[in-house]
Amino acid sequence: MGKEPSKEYLDWIASLKIGDIIDCIKEESACHRLCWLPARVSYDMENYIKVTFLNDFDRASRYLNRISNASEIARPGSRCGDYEWRLRLEKDDEIDACNTSSTWCSAVILDTRETENPENDSLVKEVYIGKIMDKGICRLMRIGFRRYDEEGDREDDEGKSYFGMSKKYDDWFTVTDPRLAKYFSIVNSVINSPQ
Repeated sequence: MGKEPSKEYLDWIASLKIGDIIDCIKEESACHRLCWLPARVSYDMENYIKVTFLNDFDRASRYLNRISNASEIARPGSRCGDYEWRLRLEKDDEIDACNTSSTWCSAVILDTRETENPENDSLVKEVYIGKIMDKGICRLMRIGFRRYDEEGDREDDEGKSYFGMSKKYDDWFTVTDPRLAKYFSIVNSVINSPQ
């Protein structure tokens, strides 16, 4: 069993109000992946809060009990180790990604775009670790589940060789999706794990 949260920590959680920025766990159930991301308290009701993740759609929001979910909430900037990396991702960057079959693959970012979050009714500037984010803007990336290599056993429409899956499996992800990870951080451990 984990360590019980301190009174000071529980007092901080009890003091959270609408607009406060926190670090919070986001879960992607299909591949059983968790990651810490910055979120804004968007609803406050005595024992519960609703958190909306920065750079994400409102449908990804979570309702959390201040006591039973205390281990899934942290002070801003204390747990989001890869958030800045996620914001810097660009076209042609290589990453690890979990496909719809819950299999981790080497992948490449094929395209990026920003879209207004239709689920959010305002474009409010948020400040997080000295960086201004547009809340209401959701950054998306089109991911190809392949690794380009001149030795690859397949070719794309442009004649570039690759290993992996064809373009029919390409998919759009939010930059904050837990199914994305740094290149070879998960795929390498899957490849090298004992059978």
